Amino acid sequence: MTDIKISEYSLEKFFLGELQEGRMKEINGLLTTDPQLRERLDEIKKSNAEILAEYPPELVASRIMANAAKGKTLRKSFAAVPLSLKKVLLASTALASVVIVLLFVLPQQTKHDGDMDPLADRRDTTRLKGSPAMDPTGTQLLIHRKQNSHVELLKSGMRGQAGDLLQLAYFTAAEPYGAILSIDGRGHVTLHLPETRDMPATLALRQKILLAHAIELDNAPGFERFFFITSRQPFRLADVLRAAENLATDKERARREMLPLPKTYCQYSTIIIKGGK
Repeated sequence: MTDIKISEYSLEKFFLGELQEGRMKEINGLLTTDPQLRERLDEIKKSNAEILAEYPPELVASRIMANAAKGKTLRKSFAAVPLSLKKVLLASTALASVVIVLLFVLPQQTKHDGDMDPLADRRDTTRLKGSPAMDPTGTQLLIHRKQNSHVELLKSGMRGQAGDLLQLAYFTAAEPYGAILSIDGRGHVTLHLPETRDMPATLALRQKILLAHAIELDNAPGFERFFFITSRQPFRLADVLRAAENLATDKERARREMLPLPKTYCQYSTIIIKGGK
């Protein structure tokens, strides 16, 4: 047994893989020598399994959404969920579809209503279609679309149309600074992250972060192409926006080329083709 005290909170975060790498290694090492610590971890695993068996995610989410449909706020609806279940719902990436749908019923903005607020740390019978396809070792831009009772993860080149409701998310393993923007078929550039045009967003590392607002595709023809720009160093956001505006002047280039930026930037893009079947 060790004399090092590990709090219940830290042990739960360890179980969910949400501690810093050094802390994860430290607790993992203690588990090999401290039987009482292993027992506490086993209790957490057992408790979470019992909670999920008693409160299936589909049932809990449907109750939350039913309350929201009756005019109750999501804050009040979610308050009725047992505290222990909230921890599982909010922390488990396997239940990310619950969180996505909760966000879809938050206030929405149309694509050109201005900048989007960043989200610091945030399923009704809605189902997530397709594989989450999130690589925890690499940087990526994720786009979810709500259609009737489904939430679908969009891949680059898939089709969309005016009125589609999208939820953007990002994951980055290394670059702490970034921005998310889009270019449409009319040559409009829209900034989605950060909140203002003063400086890039400070990104949360090794976490899937959902932007605070869903966005609705407008009727701009042809395509909507989303860019996630990241860097290991702070950068001038104005330079990135200027590069996007330059690329947006040529529709064909905007469909296929990356932003004209130095190699110190990393770029990731997803294009949604608009119109047709």
